[in-house]
Amino acid sequence: SIPSGSDLSAALSRFQGIAIGSAFFIGIPLGAQLATRFSSRSPLMLSASICVLNSILIFALLPGDGSRTPPRSPSTDMIDDQPSEAVSEGFWRRANPVGAVLMLSRSRALRVSSAAYCLVCVAQTGVQSCWVNYLQFRLGWSASAAGSSLMVVGLVVALLP
Repeated sequence: SIPSGSDLSAALSRFQGIAIGSAFFIGIPLGAQLATRFSSRSPLMLSASICVLNSILIFALLPGDGSRTPPRSPSTDMIDDQPSEAVSEGFWRRANPVGAVLMLSRSRALRVSSAAYCLVCVAQTGVQSCWVNYLQFRLGWSASAAGSSLMVVGLVVALLP
């Protein structure tokens, strides 16, 4: 069964920690091995192939007619002072990037937390993209050794999300 409320939040946070940790634990060493054995472009080609496969699965498995109504919860019964019937009618029209930006413009707390999360993501991506080059330049490590060090980071993230 699908958990609800705080159980759902806890389950999603555990899933996210395991998924990110697994990506570090499997993806980075695999990318290092592919780059070492084949070429530096092979990890990018594998990643692009996985993204294409993911897109195909999303289009094939998810309904695209918009006929579904969003799940009900006490916190979403009133949005923008509209009754819950209006929420289900207009929900899928607003469920897009423009609607998300408009929602951010209405709340200072959402703007601040979104900006903080964006900065964390940019910093994390910067570290990940420079890690292998830094270790190769400063310490003379191979791509495999640098990938193994990121595997340890992934294991820690998976165990302690």
